[in-house]
Amino acid sequence: MSTHTVSKQKNGIFTVDGEAFACQQTNVRIIPPEVSDDAIEEVLDGTPLEGEDTEKPWKLGFNSVQDFTNDDGLQVFSWDREGDVVPFTWQPIGAAGPSYAGTVKVSPLETGGDVNKRLNVEAEWILSAKPVRTPAP
Repeated sequence: MSTHTVSKQKNGIFTVDGEAFACQQTNVRIIPPEVSDDAIEEVLDGTPLEGEDTEKPWKLGFNSVQDFTNDDGLQVFSWDREGDVVPFTWQPIGAAGPSYAGTVKVSPLETGGDVNKRLNVEAEWILSAKPVRTPAP
């Protein structure tokens, strides 16, 4: 008989290029590629043209508390390292659980928002390939 396990992220580890950023993430996720089946198009004379199947890339998605005043934070890191392809690791429940690792292309995080409120940012960075999943020890 199969049992159900509920997974929750807590006490996790998130590093980008060896630097720890888990204290700012409120959400981290690996997003598999979507296959886009471009619909059949018609040209002016009514002739149908078949669409092309295109595969979107793997992504590293996350929500983060903004920290644009912290020179050691993810916000500044993302601006300073724009375009760099760097290693990342994510352990949703720390060393006791599975881990995911790969390389990701850094993009600057959105900065700013509402006045006198905690600022959050949602981002998706492109992965070089499917990340490696290592089971729990």
